[in-house]
Order: sequence, then C-alpha cells, then structure tokens
Amino acid sequence: MTPSPKIILASGSPRRRQLLTAAGLTFEIIESGVPEFHADDEPAHDYALRMAREKARAVSIRVPSAVIIGADTIVVCDGAILEKPSSPDDARRMLSRLSGRTHVVITAFALFRDGVILESAAIESRVTFRALAEAEIDEYIATGEPFDKAGAYGIQGLGAGFISHLEGSRDNVMGLPTEQVVAALIRQHVSKKSKSREIRSNGENEIANRLPAVRERIDAAARRSHRDPSSVRLVLASKTQSAAAVRAAYEAGARDFGENYVQEAISKRAELTDLNDIRWHLIGHLQTNKAKVAAPAFALIHSIDSMRLLDALARAQSSDVSCPRIRGLIEVNLGAEASKTGVAPDAIASLLESSRDKVEIVGLMTIPPPTSTPDLARPYFARLREMRDRFAIQTGFALSELSMGMTDDFEIAIEEGATIVRVGRAVFGERAS
Repeated sequence: MTPSPKIILASGSPRRRQLLTAAGLTFEIIESGVPEFHADDEPAHDYALRMAREKARAVSIRVPSAVIIGADTIVVCDGAILEKPSSPDDARRMLSRLSGRTHVVITAFALFRDGVILESAAIESRVTFRALAEAEIDEYIATGEPFDKAGAYGIQGLGAGFISHLEGSRDNVMGLPTEQVVAALIRQHVSKKSKSREIRSNGENEIANRLPAVRERIDAAARRSHRDPSSVRLVLASKTQSAAAVRAAYEAGARDFGENYVQEAISKRAELTDLNDIRWHLIGHLQTNKAKVAAPAFALIHSIDSMRLLDALARAQSSDVSCPRIRGLIEVNLGAEASKTGVAPDAIASLLESSRDKVEIVGLMTIPPPTSTPDLARPYFARLREMRDRFAIQTGFALSELSMGMTDDFEIAIEEGATIVRVGRAVFGERAS
C-alpha cells in the first residue's frame, strides 16, 4: 500500500494549527514567506484565492512530495477589505466600522503537490457585531489581541464578545474551513475518515474551539470585577443537544451540563455512562410528579419554586444517610413575568424556612426579562445578589451560589456576582429551527 504523503501547513497561524490539530491531522508547518498585497480592483474572493494558492505553491516548490495547505483570510465590510491592522489607530478604525453591522469573512484554501494545484475553494461566513462603545474598543485594543488578525478581532478570544450573530462556520472565521479542507484531503486520498473519531465532525470541532473562548470571556469578566475566575462555574445548557455533542464538550474539558427536561437528561445519561465525573444540572422547570426521578439524577436543581415541589423532593430524598442530600436553588421571578416560573421576591423567606430538613438550598437563580442590550439586565442581577446577601444574614443559610447569566449576558452577570452561568449557544452553536 502506498503511504499517504506528508501534509504541510504553509502558515504560522496558531489558529490554523489549532484547527487542524483538533481535526485529528498529523502535519508539519513551513511558513510560505509570501507577502500579502491586494491588486487594484481585484474582487475579494479572487484575492483570497490567489493568496492561498501563492502560499501553497511557494512551499510546494520547496517540498514537492508533500501535500501543502495554503490559506488566506480576509474581512469585507461594505465592499472594503479589512486586513490586519498596522497600528492601534488602524485597529480602532476597523472595529468602529464593524460596530453594529454585518460583515463577511472569506477564507480561501488551496492544496498543492509537486508545484501543481489539486483543489482550492473560498468559503464565506457572515458575522454581525453588536454596537461597540468607544471605551470597550480601546480596552480591547490595549489587550494586543487585534494586531495579527484580519478585521482586528479574534472570534476565538475576547473578540467573541462583540458578535451578536454568526451565519456559517466559526472555523472559517478563525482562519480555516476545517470541514472543507478535510473533505478535500480525503478526495485527494491524503487522509481517511477514522472510525475511532481520529477526524471529528465539524460540529464537534466547533464545540472544542468555542469552549476555550467562552472560558476566556468568563475569566476576563471575573478579573474585571476583581474576582477569582475559579469562583465562576460554567454550566453548558445542553437542551436538545445530542449525546455526541455533550461528549465533545466533555472531551474539551467541560464537566457541568444543564438540562431543561428530566426525561431528555435521563436519556443522555444512559448514553454517557462512561463519563464518570460529569455533573448534571436541572435548569428548567421541575414538575412535582417528576421529583422522584429527578432527585437522584441531578447534582443541583436550579428551579425550586414552590412548597409543593419542596415537599415532593423531600419525599424523594433517599433514607440512606450515606446518600447526599438533594441540593437546590430557589428560582426567583424578578420581572414578575406571567410566562416564567419562579417565586416572587417576597416569597423567598418563607420558602427558605420551609426547606429546612427537606432540601439543601444553596443559593438563588433568576432569568431576567428579555432586554435589547446585555447591560440592561444588570439591575436584575444586582438585585438578586442583594437579596441573596440579605437573606443569608436574616436566615443563616449560606446561599453561596448565584445562578444567573446566559449566552447573551453572562459577562454582566459575573460582574454582578454570578457563581454559575448557564451558556448554550456560545458553545454548541445556534439550535436548528
């Protein structure tokens, strides 16, 4: 059998190296040294393709027997190509231009061998930024992150916090359309899909790449509020996600997963029994008739909202003293929304007193009303923290946990004291409609 040729990535980009490694490929790196320049009136797709081909060709001439992967990423906003910023002022100009608007990210790749092109393609993703304040643009530039990235931001880092919507592949925005590159390598008989998950699906790659970026945002928010980042627990909201997606997140380092429905959680647990240290949280409403099933299944129940549920959970508590007590949070409906469960603030004290000798209440949880910007949720998070502090003093309960903040507002929640954030879309991607 003819051995597969060596694969060489003609790029020093750490993001491309990360993506190919996550895809399970073995490769070497040789930078092309090809300077990037945009010819007058050259269309954006043509420019990206030309640069990818030139980079791959340059290395292929030096190592003719190998298969070379060349790539180039550009950002296009209103027809203007935004490349890597040359200065802080250039980065500020680019980010101001992207603020509150949708732009296109084009990543082209090319495969060469023996100086001859095998395949090439240009893949497009559409990215929408929320409106950015001048102060946060300056703060971001001061981190140094924008300066080696087209468009002056990195989706895999702090720049992910600017994005309100993404259409297309996140890998592509990072710098390499991994799924298309792997498929091209397979077509050229350079690589084979492995039954042992050597090459993971694109969706699983995306999860593995998104998770560190979310953790970086959590850490940054904690540091901004002078808190230890380890004091914030990330619970991945895995409602409607497959067991394979949960496994991919687990393999990327996640351990806490939140489910909305008891039966869905039980089904996933059955498929993932080999993940011994996974922790399941119930973050959706719990009906009293499901309490007996839920009690042993979840490390923490975030949605205790009635005396009846407390009593049902108490009845479900194992009589075996060696079994841990059921741990839960009181869900508080701060917005008085009829569409949401949770107790009114004035009912918290009585529910806490009723929980003694029944369930171990360790904190409070809330979901604020929908807001047009994340910062508008801040008063709700601050109010929950103030309630927690007051009731802890009045009742003697430790109430060490505050579960608040989701994909759109978790950084604000952390700044206001959240110890648990429930994040789904930022790691798993948009749910299929």
